[in-house]
Amino acid sequence: MEPSWQQGGGDDLSPIAGLLAGILAIAVVILSGWMTIVAFVGGTMPILGWETEGGLGTGLLWLLFVDPIVITVMIWLSTAVTLAVDRLAKQAGSSGGSGPDRGEGSDRW
Repeated sequence: MEPSWQQGGGDDLSPIAGLLAGILAIAVVILSGWMTIVAFVGGTMPILGWETEGGLGTGLLWLLFVDPIVITVMIWLSTAVTLAVDRLAKQAGSSGGSGPDRGEGSDRW
C-alpha cells in the first residue's frame, strides 16, 4: 500500500494557482530579505513605510522578533490569494460543460 502523499490526493492546485504560489513564495523571500537588510543598514521598509536608523541592535531585533511575524502574515496572505485563485480556476473549469473528462463513464467529479 502506497503512502497517501504518493497516491495523489486529488486536492491538487490548478496550474495557474501553482504558478502564483511559486511567484508569491519568491516574493516573500525577496521582500523579507530586503526588509532585514534595511533593518541593519537603515532606511525605509518596503511596502510598510517604516523608517529605521539601522544598526546591529535594530537588525537583530528585526531578525529575531519582527521578521517572523511579517513572514507569517505574508505567507497567510499569499495562501489566501492562492486558494482564492485556485477556487476561481476550478469553478471556471467545471462550468465549461461536458468536456472529455466529464462525459459518461468519467471517474472525475
